[in-house]
Parts: sequence; structure tokens; C-alpha cells
Amino acid sequence: MALKQVNKNNSVNNIISIPGLAGDTKLKEKNSKNVLSSFYFNGGIDPKLNKRFIKSVEKQVRRSKEYATYVGFLDNDMELNTDVYMSNIDNEMATLQFHHYPFTLYEIVEIVLNKHIMNKDKYTSFDIVDEVLNLHYQNKVGLVHLTTTNHELVHAGKLFIPLDSVFGKVNTFIDEYRPYLFDDQIDTYNQLVQQTAEYKANLPENIQNL
Repeated sequence: MALKQVNKNNSVNNIISIPGLAGDTKLKEKNSKNVLSSFYFNGGIDPKLNKRFIKSVEKQVRRSKEYATYVGFLDNDMELNTDVYMSNIDNEMATLQFHHYPFTLYEIVEIVLNKHIMNKDKYTSFDIVDEVLNLHYQNKVGLVHLTTTNHELVHAGKLFIPLDSVFGKVNTFIDEYRPYLFDDQIDTYNQLVQQTAEYKANLPENIQNL
């Protein structure tokens, strides 16, 4: 996929929390009287409650039959059954796991939630789960297959994954959800774009042209 950096200045970064008269907390935009709220769920308001909500949705996605079906589709129909680093190791030789990248599943849930908060939508956790699963089925979520050991090394920052090794329409996801990414998420992604370019530039010429 063609890699491109992403511009910032998203209004989602201007959300602040303010105490309500009834002891509640509300979300509003800086320099605006607009209060952001939802009919079904008022939790995206408090940071701790928001984090708990995101983790709950993330867990529901991972445990769903739809997610298991999608992973099976990638393994069997798309034949994504080898480690991204060691293509000679497949899922019959070792335990392989899908790693969400460049955005973690937590971040994907958070970005989808941001969209509904910013649009002042009515939503439940089931709505967020459904949208995140649909993004998977539309192949708009970036994934890489890794052995358990390599997965641990990636999380520990010991292995780098170039973005062009990722399965999924990451650019499409960014194009659709860019207004709902936080600045630090954009900074991290832009850094990965730069690191990927540097990584490829340092490869032997015969490998670069593969």
C-alpha cells in the first residue's frame, strides 16, 4: 500500500470535561457551549469510565463468534497463516496470533467511540462492537500474523513491523476516521510511516525491488 503521513488539527482533541450542577460530568468542546453527550451512554464523559467502557467493548469483540469467524477466514481463505517475519513458520508448526497494527484494537474501539461522541449519536456498547466488527469484515483494520514469541517481542518494542507488511486497508480506515484520531495517535502513525521508509531504504537493493 502507498504510505502517507496524516495531518492533525482534529476537533476531537479539543474535548474537555466539566462538572455538572447535579454532580455529573459532561464533555464539551473548548471555546464552545456545545455539550457532547449520548442518550444511551453517558460514560464517554469520565476518563476512568471511558477506559472501562473501551476495554469492555474490546473484550466483547475478541470473544465474539463473528471475530472468530473472521480470523478463520484470514487463516483459511486468505491464507494468512505464516509469521510475517518467518514465512517458513505456519500455524501448523507454531501458535500464531493476529496483532492489530498500526492501531491496537483498543485504539480502534476508542476511535470509533470518538466518532459517535463527536457526532452526538445515540449508541450502546453493542453499536460500537458491531461497527468495529464490520471494520474487520471490510478488511479496514490492519493486522499482522506473528508467532507468540514475536508477538511478545513486538509489544516489548524489540521488533519493528514495516507498514507495507500489514494486511488490511489502513489508508481507507484513516481516510474515514481521521477526524476522530487523537494527535498522539497521528504522531505515532506518522513516525511509523517514516520508520518504514527508512527501513526499506536500508534494505539490500535486490530485496528492495522484490
